[in-house]
Amino acid sequence: MNVIMKCTDCEERMSGYLERTLEDNLRLAIEMHLHSCADCREVFAGVASVVETGKIFPIHEAPIWMASRIVANTPFFERKSLRAAIAVAWRSLGEPRTALAIFTAAVGDNVRFRFAHPFGTGASQVIVVHGHVWQRNPFTQESTVIGNNSLSQWLGSRDNHGSSDHFELVINKAGGEQGKRGDYLYGVYLRDQITLGAWGLLRVGPTLPAPGPNAACQQVTPIYRPPAKEDPDLKQFKRQPGAIDPKP
Repeated sequence: MNVIMKCTDCEERMSGYLERTLEDNLRLAIEMHLHSCADCREVFAGVASVVETGKIFPIHEAPIWMASRIVANTPFFERKSLRAAIAVAWRSLGEPRTALAIFTAAVGDNVRFRFAHPFGTGASQVIVVHGHVWQRNPFTQESTVIGNNSLSQWLGSRDNHGSSDHFELVINKAGGEQGKRGDYLYGVYLRDQITLGAWGLLRVGPTLPAPGPNAACQQVTPIYRPPAKEDPDLKQFKRQPGAIDPKP
């Protein structure tokens, strides 16, 4: 059976021709094509030169320690069942898309958040970590070490987090006093600010597949959102910037 060989087909099979791994009809088709195509003959000469050069490369015997080192440094991947693979895929599809991070901790772990507010308009937020309380001043040794301060007030929210403000939020037991596993919402208190993405999750319990990188630490293209209509019921909780004269 005669095979009509195109230039692309000929180039793909040149190595096989030189290594004598092709069937006879394909070899004949390549020879006929090379006889009529000057461009492919030039390519064929280059491929043949590379193959011949490879034959004269020196052969070095690997040291006796190489095989064991390769095995020792090769990560072990346990083959998962189909059900486990589907479960992992389902969890990744159902993972919430948060603008902040998903932090993980075991039940009872110490957890530390460091909140910092950049310079802005002067508007303040109220920071909450649902299901948890923390010390307002978690410092010891004359405020030089973070630790348990028996004289500190305990809080369930941190207000007046505004421009240039920063503070340490130290949770002594992840999961609260009852040690409950689950996803705990953290972020700002006002719902209109949460809808803009100022929230994340503190995941307490068994470790799940690692979430994606913290989007807040990556440079991303801003997404345009039309200005939201201000809720008149929330206006009383917002402090106007001090640099703006309220009078016309």
